[in-house]
Amino acid sequence: VGGAASVDMNLDYQTNALYFGASYEVGGVVSYGKMYRILIASPDTEVYPPPAQWEASVLAHTRPEQPIVAPPAIASDHRHTPWVYWGTGRFFNDADKVTLATQSFYGVKDRTLAAGTPAEDKSPASLMDVTDVEVIYGEPSTVYGTTEVTGGSRWDEMLSSMRGDDIRPTYGWVLDLVDIAGHNAGERVLEKPSVQGGLVMFSAFKPNNDLCDYGGDGRIYGLYYETGTAYKRDIFSLYDPGIGTKLARSVDLGQGRPSGLSIHLGRQKGGKLYVQQSTGTIEELLMKPPFNPKSGSVLWYED
Repeated sequence: VGGAASVDMNLDYQTNALYFGASYEVGGVVSYGKMYRILIASPDTEVYPPPAQWEASVLAHTRPEQPIVAPPAIASDHRHTPWVYWGTGRFFNDADKVTLATQSFYGVKDRTLAAGTPAEDKSPASLMDVTDVEVIYGEPSTVYGTTEVTGGSRWDEMLSSMRGDDIRPTYGWVLDLVDIAGHNAGERVLEKPSVQGGLVMFSAFKPNNDLCDYGGDGRIYGLYYETGTAYKRDIFSLYDPGIGTKLARSVDLGQGRPSGLSIHLGRQKGGKLYVQQSTGTIEELLMKPPFNPKSGSVLWYED
């Protein structure tokens, strides 16, 4: 069982649900992972039940050979639907180090929490695979490599399609971790993701091939939380790139296993990400979230 995360949907200081991952082995080999939800009470509950009445169900399960170790992160969209985000992979021993199965990062809606009914146990096949989606900057930015819209469509059209509706519901997305060295290269998520200002951010690590050395390479991903793709503007810079530039969904950290992320929002534009490598180096990256996460004046009126 991996680490857990909790959510209070209506901010009444009462936890509505807990989420945690679990991994299953068959014959000593990881066969799959599951993301569980323990329902404590729906958001409109006035009297919260004792633990004996809490209900466990499965939100989603992973592809084969994808264990879940790191805790998930939780956010909600414009419809107040909870989203749960987690990555797969582990790094406990030498056998894990040489495991090269492609790992993934998941963003899944919990559409039944508000009603207090069991989670839907979605499979990867029911999620939108966004691994091959490319976002090209422009006015407007366009997308390629998605089955949701035709190539060259506006990024906003893809977002609208991926949101779905009551007639054509959607359940979330899955992204294969291939940015360091491609498929079947051992890239994995070992730390809890962070969600801020419309971005879901996480560190990934690819061990090297030397059994006597626990080094490797790290990377930081910054994805739009509803699509799992790059945002329509550059989130790793305060300035827009040239028209026709492919927007990055991740940046290279170089050698070392990265820690979880620390986020700083100060008086400057945007914000900063801090991550420590196992080499001892602390990396600082600029961040420009899609939404402004800072408090401040919205308007003023003088009589």
